[in-house]
Amino acid sequence: MTLRFIICLSGLLFMLLPAPVWAQVQYTISGYVRAANTGEALPGATVAAPSLGLGATTDDKGYYVLTLPSGPQQVVASFIGYQNQPQTITLTRNQRTNFNLAEATNTLGEVVVQGSGTLEQKLQTTQMSLERLTTREAKLLPALFGEVDLLKTLQLKPGVQNGGEGTSGLFVRGGSADQNLFLVDDAVVYNPSHLFGLFSVFNPDAVQSVDLYKGGFPAQYGGRYRRWSM
Repeated sequence: MTLRFIICLSGLLFMLLPAPVWAQVQYTISGYVRAANTGEALPGATVAAPSLGLGATTDDKGYYVLTLPSGPQQVVASFIGYQNQPQTITLTRNQRTNFNLAEATNTLGEVVVQGSGTLEQKLQTTQMSLERLTTREAKLLPALFGEVDLLKTLQLKPGVQNGGEGTSGLFVRGGSADQNLFLVDDAVVYNPSHLFGLFSVFNPDAVQSVDLYKGGFPAQYGGRYRRWSM
């Protein structure tokens, strides 16, 4: 009976002791995170213990404070554009640890920018007054009811006017609509519009590009004042 009483009393006293006595002791590490090459403070850098899921962020002066359990801890300092710096710290007391991060040496792959060559082609060729329109370019412009109309898009080209508000007729450099020659894969299209000229008959999804000659017409396209081909 006496032994049981002693054991119960010891357990009761252990439970009544303050938490820091029986809990794991914690210590605080603090310091600065700076750039190794310039010594400048790195505000917003992270100092963390990944295994514990604990971390802290530096202030505008690069200063951090982090509380961790005692014993050996793996601490990593990181910042965008700099190499991560891991360090093993054995915590037996509050201590100060500074980090000097080196710049990252990651290099991007080669980026090659190529132009379409349209300006160069215009300078080297003898063909004048030629406008080329791709379906991709036409779809970038707003369209009535969301449907792309190639003829209405060509009306926005310099030297071209429409035949009336909302119509798809083309008046090229003062010429009338019936002076235009429309070719689709060298086949003549005699009526390029329908619904009283409100819409063209050409499906933009079936057309790769459009060539509009406003002057200097090649000899093989004689007989009409203008040529519009796909």
